[in-house]
Amino acid sequence: MDYFVNEHLEEHFQNEEDYLFTYLAKNDLLRREAESQHESIRALFRKMISDREVEEVDLKGFADELESHIRFEERKLFPYIQVE
Repeated sequence: MDYFVNEHLEEHFQNEEDYLFTYLAKNDLLRREAESQHESIRALFRKMISDREVEEVDLKGFADELESHIRFEERKLFPYIQVE
């Protein structure tokens, strides 16, 4: 989990924030939603690594939130950016 987040997911989020999201105004509602989701996923990960034992329910919650974020990007954010 640590490897995935630090070596892949964080870099992916950072690239989206540095390059893709810049096509939208800073106060754009979908941009703000995507940035909020990124921060929420980061916070879940930080909470998991600070706990002594990660429970299956924690991993499931993280996976569900990540999947929901991916669907949001695919169905709403990316089509919206293409139109803008």
